Amino acid sequence: MVRKRNLLHRALAIDMATHGPEHPELVSTITHLGNAYGALGNAEKQRDLLLRALAIEVRWHGTDSKIAAFTRACLGNAYGALGDARKQLDLLQQALATLERDFGAEHRNVAGVLASLGNAHGALGDARRQRDYLERALQIEEKAYGSDSRQIADTRTNW
Repeated sequence: MVRKRNLLHRALAIDMATHGPEHPELVSTITHLGNAYGALGNAEKQRDLLLRALAIEVRWHGTDSKIAAFTRACLGNAYGALGDARKQLDLLQQALATLERDFGAEHRNVAGVLASLGNAHGALGDARRQRDYLERALQIEEKAYGSDSRQIADTRTNW
């Protein structure tokens, strides 16, 4: 993951030199870089980079774009890692509304956000909602990927 982070830093420098510091072409690289920091245990750096990516995306494409929704979901998970489950829940609910509108409530792109919502509810002590969201995510994933897929295993480990 350190190698990935380092490569993303280099890619970001190239993108910034080519497009400037606030161009929408940077959003994907900044988001991936933020998530790399998160995977390395630096949720604060992840949050900061995802806030930057979200600001650029919203400025260029509006608050309801699919990319903004995916970025909000990642940002929500960063806040969850920082212990702010309420902020996590708020961002994930915003992301879910956009993704359900654009893809449909049973689409595989919705399942990860549902699983994260389940985790946020669990962190807030609401086991019933946690179970409901995780079961819904699991049903979508089983339908999309089959019952023996890695996605199913990941969702099941959240229970």
